[in-house]
Amino acid sequence: MAGMKRAVVWFPHNPVPPRTGAHQRCLSLLRSLQELGWSSVLLSSELAHNPWTESSVEEMKYRFVRDVRLYFLSPREWKLWRLATRGANLQSKIGRPPIDSWAVTPPGYQVWSRRQVESLGPDLMLSSYAQFDRLVPHFDFPEVQSLIDSIDIVTASQSMWSELAPRLSERVPISTKDVPAEVLTPDFLRRASAQISGRELRLYDRYTDVLAISTGEAEIIRRGTQRTKVHYVPMAVDVTDVDNTYEGNAVFVGAPNPFNLQGLLWFARYVLPLVRKEQATFTLDAIGQTFVRWKADDGIVLGGPVDELGPVYRTSAFAICPLLAGTGEQVKIVDAMAHGLAVVATRSSASSSPIVDGVNGFIVDSAEEFADRVIELWSDHARRLAMGAAARETVRTERSQARTTAELEQILR
Repeated sequence: MAGMKRAVVWFPHNPVPPRTGAHQRCLSLLRSLQELGWSSVLLSSELAHNPWTESSVEEMKYRFVRDVRLYFLSPREWKLWRLATRGANLQSKIGRPPIDSWAVTPPGYQVWSRRQVESLGPDLMLSSYAQFDRLVPHFDFPEVQSLIDSIDIVTASQSMWSELAPRLSERVPISTKDVPAEVLTPDFLRRASAQISGRELRLYDRYTDVLAISTGEAEIIRRGTQRTKVHYVPMAVDVTDVDNTYEGNAVFVGAPNPFNLQGLLWFARYVLPLVRKEQATFTLDAIGQTFVRWKADDGIVLGGPVDELGPVYRTSAFAICPLLAGTGEQVKIVDAMAHGLAVVATRSSASSSPIVDGVNGFIVDSAEEFADRVIELWSDHARRLAMGAAARETVRTERSQARTTAELEQILR
């Protein structure tokens, strides 16, 4: 280990197996550090949404990092955490979600984190998500280069979540016909998406460098900060070279957040009837847990979460991304393309994506256009094959792991 540069990396979740874009992003950056000769120690806690297990820790140590260190709350701190969580939830309900509360970084966690950094003496501190900033001891280690991976702009995401989630939770299980029409429009979250906290931007300025996953968010952070350097580093995804059959259903892959469910509901109400009118056999496989229980419409099969998406993608005809709002980059688009699938996406969800309209997928502006493109791909196997092959090559050349490693090398001192 002598002579190796040392990195401390904070990530709030267990990223193996990778179930979300944030998980994939974490592993991509850890792999780049490893390829550049860095020795990394990952810091996390038992507050992870997908709990750490002995096997996941061992896999991380075998493939990505030198060590994984986890913080465990004391019984007293669990009581404090519950109070802080109630307070954060109350603030969210009145439209003022906190950016960095004790609900995500209890005091003991902060002290433990600083002691880990003291014992490790790193050359680099790399964190993710602004709400976990309290864990990074900037002022104790001012000479250490510090990076934050802005997977999304937290306060904008929280504001949209607070606006949308209650409207999708009024009746459970939810039915498409029960959702008010205004909730399924691109304008519904437009005001909330602009609610970016000045405090969040000031937090970014504590870091020497910010990694932004989309061009739009890179520009927002660049305009709102004074000292930090902002870099656009897009998502890297491994290309999977398999012989796709393109004989199965269309596919949508999504984590259990309200933005994914809003997109599915919009598709079910406005696109699906147009498609099924022309192609009665059309079926969409919706993979992943939905935000709340949903009585899916005829033509949509809820597949639930899976540990490995490769076999799903291998047989799927093509992928869709009907989201009306969200933050960061829709990694599901890049991931599907890396597995050889063309993607039909709304313009809002395709921002910063590698889709080239009509070449490796379609970018649409209306439900009618979305339906037309779905019908086109569903009825033409040769078209699915050609566009899927183009999608795979696009990711191979534009979103390779080698590109991320090269860009990170330029950013690191």
